[in-house]
Amino acid sequence: MPLFRTSRGRPLPLGPSLTPDGANFALLCRHGRSVTLVILPAEGGITPLAELPLDAKKNRTGDHWHIRVHDLPEAFCYGWRVDGPDGPKTRFDPTRLLLDPSAVMLSHGAEWAGTCEVDPQRTTRRSLYRRGTRYNWDDDAPPLTAHEDSIIYEVHVRGFTCHPTSMVAEPGTLQRACGEDPVFAVARSDRGRADAGVRVGRMRLPVLPPRNR
Repeated sequence: MPLFRTSRGRPLPLGPSLTPDGANFALLCRHGRSVTLVILPAEGGITPLAELPLDAKKNRTGDHWHIRVHDLPEAFCYGWRVDGPDGPKTRFDPTRLLLDPSAVMLSHGAEWAGTCEVDPQRTTRRSLYRRGTRYNWDDDAPPLTAHEDSIIYEVHVRGFTCHPTSMVAEPGTLQRACGEDPVFAVARSDRGRADAGVRVGRMRLPVLPPRNR
């Protein structure tokens, strides 16, 4: 099992965040008594590359558990094992490998509904991380429209663009949905859903996870 150098890390932002030679991981867990970060190969599998227990004194700030891991591969899967007190309002089970609630990607999602989960308490999918450049927002800025004057049109990017009729080059990606082929911004007669979005005069467009691969 490879040995990865670790350091204390930072409590924010939650989830994985890029560092010059690795990644910082932060998890919000108020009642957990022990937390372990599990690193797995990007291609999947059950054999971990490393299991890194977090120290409750060194790697915890308030309710945030955090660790910085150095020398990680360009892409990898990961998950959390968490143990805590037994009780009617807790469901701690350190044998389960948990998804990161702040993960930016999940594994095994290239095929829509391609996984068949038979155990409601577990999943074969894993939190996935790839080193890469951040999305370039250019000079984008909030419209500063008062909330009471706004029309909010919430969209799940992948579900909105997965069908061929969406006519986007890379379904499920925010860049293609809003960039070169702006389904969300331009009304076109041959794209009923996009046209409908403009007709309602929406002013805010919250997007659900734009990456899920």
